[in-house]
Amino acid sequence: GFALSVKPTSTEDSGIYFCLVNGRKEPFSAYRLAIQEIPSTPGKPLIMKFDSRSVELSWSPPLHQHHSAISHYIIHMLEGEDTDWSKHEIIQTQSAETSYNVTNLQ
Repeated sequence: GFALSVKPTSTEDSGIYFCLVNGRKEPFSAYRLAIQEIPSTPGKPLIMKFDSRSVELSWSPPLHQHHSAISHYIIHMLEGEDTDWSKHEIIQTQSAETSYNVTNLQ
């Protein structure tokens, strides 16, 4: 058998690797390597529209997903102008959509 060892790894190491055996000019096998990492931060949320009880937010997806599928986003919401983040609300979206309508605002 044979092995390929890449240490330490980074997302830049992702790609297709070929195995040449006994000096052959043609590759024996090709292997796709995908190094996963946490996606980069998405864009800042923008207020697309609002009324007295709801606000529609939209943001750009992360610039780099690093071979990691995005299943949802987490929105941290602080009501009012108080900056006491110990009392904030957390909303988890149900999809990878880059917009969300926050309802039932008071």
